[in-house]
Amino acid sequence: MSTSEQDVPQPPQPPDFDRKLHFYPYQLIGLPILFLIPLLALFGVFGETSTTVEQVGSGITLEVEYSNRVHFQGLDGTEIRVQNTSDQAIPVLTVSIEKAFLDNYSDISFTPDVDAITDEAYIIRLEDVQPGEARIVTYDSKGKIAGQHRGTVTATTGEASTSVTLDIFIFP
Repeated sequence: MSTSEQDVPQPPQPPDFDRKLHFYPYQLIGLPILFLIPLLALFGVFGETSTTVEQVGSGITLEVEYSNRVHFQGLDGTEIRVQNTSDQAIPVLTVSIEKAFLDNYSDISFTPDVDAITDEAYIIRLEDVQPGEARIVTYDSKGKIAGQHRGTVTATTGEASTSVTLDIFIFP
């Protein structure tokens, strides 16, 4: 027995309908944002950047070079440069960094080593700073808490003090 093609039943034809994409209002807002994020990344908006702040005080100049945008757990280096701009030697020049600011970091290592840690600050003592001489304090750290953070670095002699404020954003 042979079966012809006419005897085999065919499925019915699908109904006609308009094909169109359907988006909810929140999806119409989200889609452009999804396309915008890689574009912003290409232009470096999410990259690390560094800046330098400087303050000239009575007999001392304080300059800090730091990364103002860092990634969470990314290694960050900060350089603090203090210079004796007076015409006399400074027996003890103290550099202090706000402890509440550094609490936002982990794995902190200083060069030279920290002399004291108080409830308010990390303190580094630089002794016998000659006229015109500059000393450098560096620390490396990893961002521990994402978000915007602000802290103060202060250089103090027996009679003068100068400070700079650091503003840092740690990306999540």
